[in-house]
Amino acid sequence: MDLEALQRLASELDDEQRPATVTRPGEWGAWVNGDAWLRIEGEHVDWLYRDIARVSEVIADCREGRITADYYLGHPHAFHSYIYAGEVATCGPLHDPGNVLGALRALVTPYPRALKCARAQEPVVVASTWQGANLPFT
Repeated sequence: MDLEALQRLASELDDEQRPATVTRPGEWGAWVNGDAWLRIEGEHVDWLYRDIARVSEVIADCREGRITADYYLGHPHAFHSYIYAGEVATCGPLHDPGNVLGALRALVTPYPRALKCARAQEPVVVASTWQGANLPFT
């Protein structure tokens, strides 16, 4: 991965051409491969990049009802593997000439039944960090 090229592209895409901080793969942990925070056409954009082979594997697992929850700094309620499926289903790709995301999106739309069943078996988080901040809990 050419991080310098990603850095230049991020700065070009950003409305103010700020020197974006593009993170190295793995810098944000095992699941967040890398990103930069940009503003494009007035919208705040969390520009994510993913290991497409891993995303494909995780989506295949999700379609079979196999999900994981990995706990690490920055994700107080874990990083759930099915987040990749949600990102693929809802993301707005900036560049995908091979329609890789379109093909993956077709695998998670409609919502896979096995994934729905697996998520129904997950423990429910009752407490929230909002409570610790003395804010209303809904």
